Amino acid sequence: MEELKAAAAAAGQATGTLEEQLAKMREYTKALEKSCERSKEEEKDSLAQIAALQEDLNSKIAQTKRDAGKLETLQKEGEMKHAGLATESAAKQALVDSLNKQVNNLKLTIAALESGNSEEIARLAAEQ
Repeated sequence: MEELKAAAAAAGQATGTLEEQLAKMREYTKALEKSCERSKEEEKDSLAQIAALQEDLNSKIAQTKRDAGKLETLQKEGEMKHAGLATESAAKQALVDSLNKQVNNLKLTIAALESGNSEEIARLAAEQ
C-alpha cells in the first residue's frame, strides 16, 4: 500500500510537472507568435523602404541620363562652334596672306617704277 501511495504521489507530481511544462510551452508559443508578427511588420516596412529607395534611384538614374544628354548636346555645339571658328580663322588667315602678297607686289612695283627698271616692271606686270 505504501508503494501504491508513493506511486500515486509521484504520478501527481509528474502530472503537475507536465501541466506546468505545457503552460510554459503555451506561453513560449504565444511569445513566438508575437515575435513572428513583429518580424512580418518589420519585413513590410523594410520592403516599403526598399521600394522607396528603388524609386529614388530610378529617378536619379533618369536625371543623370537627361543631364548626360544635355552635356552631349553642349559638347556637340561646342565642337561645331570650334569647327566654325577654325574655318573662319583659316579664311581670315588666307585673306591676310593674300593682302600681304598684294602689298609686297605693290612695294616691288613701286620700287621698280621709282628705279625705272623696265625689265623688272615687265616681270612684275606679267606676274599680276
